[in-house]
Amino acid sequence: MEAKLTCRDLLTYLQELPAAVLSNLYQHSAACLAVFRELPELSRQYIMRVLFLEQPLPLNMVSTWAKPNPESQSAHQKALSILQNLRVSEVLPLAGGQQGMSTSPVFKTNLKVLICGGGTSWVVPGHVGEDKHTRDMEFLETYADKQWEAILNFLVGVKHSASEVSQEIVQVLQHAGLVCSSDQSQHPVISNLGFQFLLMDRSAQVWYFILQYLAMIQARGLDLIPCLHCIFQLSFMVLGKDYSTEGMTPPQFEFMQNLRQFGLVYQRKEGVAMKTPVASVVTSSSKQTIELSPTQIHSCR
Repeated sequence: MEAKLTCRDLLTYLQELPAAVLSNLYQHSAACLAVFRELPELSRQYIMRVLFLEQPLPLNMVSTWAKPNPESQSAHQKALSILQNLRVSEVLPLAGGQQGMSTSPVFKTNLKVLICGGGTSWVVPGHVGEDKHTRDMEFLETYADKQWEAILNFLVGVKHSASEVSQEIVQVLQHAGLVCSSDQSQHPVISNLGFQFLLMDRSAQVWYFILQYLAMIQARGLDLIPCLHCIFQLSFMVLGKDYSTEGMTPPQFEFMQNLRQFGLVYQRKEGVAMKTPVASVVTSSSKQTIELSPTQIHSCR
């Protein structure tokens, strides 16, 4: 039986996070809005139907939202399942032994604030007015390609590329099993899994790499929240515009610097960053699956 390497999308990744991580994530109102934007349309509709209710809506009423045919029921259950997996909605007991659906309290409070026009901006422009030093789309695309090509060159063993990638990138490649140690060389060598990685398209490669980086952070016992905040901030940024990094916490700024090495962010000057076209993968719903034989996983022959 063949195993599969799956490049999950952001929504799938979030559903697999521990409840405690999601709870901390939703303490920030902009994160709630970012998650809401990632939801499928039907799940968003369901949230809006209960968001402003003071009491949980009985489940027998929720069941009337879908037609009785199998296709509608399947879509209905999937929409509810996503909300529950994300800890966005919850089922609560009602009087008379019934149960009702409600939005999770913290998520509900913060999303209501933003929908009603409150809260503070999560991304701050780095320059007001016309900027003669701004970078155009062609420059950002070239920069992003150069950064990512350096990682791929290191992966396939191009000698001069070792000086172009940071130790953090090397550790991500090792953690993901894309490279492994060699007795014949001090330079890590590409594994069979790494060759399969090369078959992915660019967007899938970048997103898979970010997922592996987040997994490495979890394995180190570090806080994921600052990293997720940076990923969500990218989704609010507009291509070609400068944004200030001065309000970031040290962990957020460190993660943003790593995104710069991956080619997702361009830093024109200190305190100012720009999103590159490659950064669109962080909110892309696409995913790619590559089939691997069991002997290929974590092998290095």
